[in-house]
Amino acid sequence: MKYQHGHHAGNFADVHKHVTLLAVLDAITRKDKPFLYVDTHAGRGVYQGHDSAQRDGEGTRGVDRLLGALAQTLTQTQADDRVAAASTTSNATTSPITHYATLVRALRQQLHDHSACPGSPWLAASCMRPDDRGAAFELQAAEHSALHRALEYHPRFATEQADGFKRLRSLLPPPERRALVLIDPPYEDPREEQRRVLDVLAGALRRFETGVYMLWFPLKTQRDAEHWRNALGAAVARPVLYSQLGVHPLDSRAGLNASGLAIVNPPYLLDVSMANWLPELHRMLDPEGHGSSELCMLGNSH
Repeated sequence: MKYQHGHHAGNFADVHKHVTLLAVLDAITRKDKPFLYVDTHAGRGVYQGHDSAQRDGEGTRGVDRLLGALAQTLTQTQADDRVAAASTTSNATTSPITHYATLVRALRQQLHDHSACPGSPWLAASCMRPDDRGAAFELQAAEHSALHRALEYHPRFATEQADGFKRLRSLLPPPERRALVLIDPPYEDPREEQRRVLDVLAGALRRFETGVYMLWFPLKTQRDAEHWRNALGAAVARPVLYSQLGVHPLDSRAGLNASGLAIVNPPYLLDVSMANWLPELHRMLDPEGHGSSELCMLGNSH
């Protein structure tokens, strides 16, 4: 199973990843000290209506479904002016879910494209402060050219046509002594990619053990989910927050059934925040309730 960024831009897994990324960025930027953001497999940065995910309708079942659910929630809230209703308003109205929706709408307005979707480097660049730095790597030449254009107005966000796995080592430890690294390869060979992800993560932790590392991975079967959990729990001796969101039962024939995220060294209280909004995000992306969401700490986490 291949997971190319452009093939799935704006789908439920993309939304899960990007809302969580914004939550992590929000937690990191609460401190005044600058940080380094690294995107090892950055993709194009921005995806528009001609990209394959939008042609295939995956975005309709992801970001557009989310925007529709938020609009419905807002309409219902505005229609009920009772004070009691305000106290029961969904957590989504003050969460990274709303932040993500605001950025998507801003991008679409900027590009005059109602189906445009942001990639992770564009979202990160939108949240970075003047003293923060970004580095985004993309191996494919055409994808890197698009990435460079997407970030051309962010001078402190460098792009490079290179293998992010190989280049990550040279960036750690960063002079800022704070870093968020997003590791999100295409998983053309899932088991081999998993092995490489864990090897790269182990090397990064040896060089900079207090960095925040965010890993995304696709889940098709229950066996996939258990394999990732066990591998992460065994390989990482740091705190690991595991988040899973699915819109189909694992082992169904849908293909990509669930999205998995592991956050190594999660920022303080991120688990509490996610416990509040992750179920709401799942309900918006999976209104029929075919899948599920899950949040827990793994293995050797302390």
